[in-house]
Amino acid sequence: MTSVRLLHLAAIAALALTTAACTTDSAASGEKMVSANLADKVALPIDTAACYEGIALNDLFSVWQTLMSFDSMPSAQTLREAAKDPVAPLLFLSGREDITPSIRSRAFEALSLVPDPRVETAYKRVLVDRQEEKLRHASINGYARAFPDKALSTLGPLLTSDPDPQIRLTAAAALCAFGGDEGAAAVTAHARTEKEDWVREKMTGYVKPSKTNLIP
Repeated sequence: MTSVRLLHLAAIAALALTTAACTTDSAASGEKMVSANLADKVALPIDTAACYEGIALNDLFSVWQTLMSFDSMPSAQTLREAAKDPVAPLLFLSGREDITPSIRSRAFEALSLVPDPRVETAYKRVLVDRQEEKLRHASINGYARAFPDKALSTLGPLLTSDPDPQIRLTAAAALCAFGGDEGAAAVTAHARTEKEDWVREKMTGYVKPSKTNLIP
């Protein structure tokens, strides 16, 4: 295991030392609750059957290891095999600012493989949050993949009005890849009025192979 992975492992393991009691009913589930008292746990080995913010640590470890094991995103089936509810660990990992940005981004985009209302809410929140520059790109790609029928209505304003040209380009690529003919047509229409030449050129290139999935 590389030193980077060891650092990530230590960071996630440390969560068990700082958590309040798990909201899960341990008597019903068999999961052990983590003490809120650091002194109670600091000298003890980490118990991966414990809970953190209602998430079983074994699920958190499993989803984290799954993300680390692939150069690109894992499949939906792999995520569902890693945890009964992979959405909760993915939301947790993508929300931790002390997690490496590339892992946060991968976790956030991986939510698109297991979409539900929690995923849509998380994506919509980040789409308009300019403080989350890196995650905004992941949220654009993820939203278009997870909710293709809503992609144009949700991502259209980013395509036409966002001040960041990279965000406009990401929206264009996502709409061409997942937004169907309407998405490609919207990108074509906007490219005609795009003020920056290099952005317009790239958008036009995205439209031409619109039948191909442009985003791995």
